[in-house]
Amino acid sequence: MSSNISDIYQRLKSNGYSNEYILDSLVESEGVLLHGSRVDISDNYIRPNNKGEVFATDLASIAILKAIVSNRGLIHPGLQYDWIINEENPLVLKIHGIREFTIGSVGFVYIIPDRNGFRNEPEGSWQYIKKGSRAHFSFKIEVSRDDFTYPIYDVTNRRKIQ
Repeated sequence: MSSNISDIYQRLKSNGYSNEYILDSLVESEGVLLHGSRVDISDNYIRPNNKGEVFATDLASIAILKAIVSNRGLIHPGLQYDWIINEENPLVLKIHGIREFTIGSVGFVYIIPDRNGFRNEPEGSWQYIKKGSRAHFSFKIEVSRDDFTYPIYDVTNRRKIQ
């Protein structure tokens, strides 16, 4: 499947489509999940966090958010955005305690071809969780801050960033 995903990505990219559109198309046509991270992973596996969980999403906008925006060092509640994202409830990111390094310039979205072991939690949301084992990815896409086109608010300083 990775060559198919690579072919689809290259074809759509060469036709001028955005990374978000391409990633959403892959979710729709190939049934993949996405994982966003600022870390460039080289061994084709996403390791579980310290609670033994791997997080993924079926929304490109969330994967790109996770690839560009870090939640490290923020004040509670950190990053805020809704569990349900759609045309009636578009993505808006609120950041509490933003720091200089919170929003990065580049990140990576990993394509997870196999949903086995992932469960949708909370049900109906964009989030998928796999417990107890790593997740294989077949392809990664470098994304930039420009790929995240949604409103960002610095709640602490009461200002719109984007």
